Amino acid sequence: MHWYGPKGFRIPTCKIDFRKGGRHLWSMLSPNDKQMYFNGNYKEVVPMECLVFTDSVSDAEGNAMGMGEGMPKFMDVTVTFVHADGKTTVTVSHLGYGTNAEHAKLGWEQAFYKLTAVLAKG
Repeated sequence: MHWYGPKGFRIPTCKIDFRKGGRHLWSMLSPNDKQMYFNGNYKEVVPMECLVFTDSVSDAEGNAMGMGEGMPKFMDVTVTFVHADGKTTVTVSHLGYGTNAEHAKLGWEQAFYKLTAVLAKG
């Protein structure tokens, strides 16, 4: 909640059952106070190696609404962690984002920038 989302966005709500088969439901608040909800299921959770989960726009109760016209109801997201020389490389891939993939890339880049600032505070 302290770092996720693009620059200027906040995460006011977040419920996560962080295990294989678990679910997440969280919301993101835009700078102009538009609140958006997202939900999904964890398909794979391998500590320090990878996460695989679904993600979809939803309502506040977690009912999936889909990502938009011409896109699947759920996206598949894979996050991998590679550790070497005291550093960790994180790779995020989205399957199903279609022509809006650049938005996802920018959002993740900004979220990781925010994470860097949180970690620097210790």
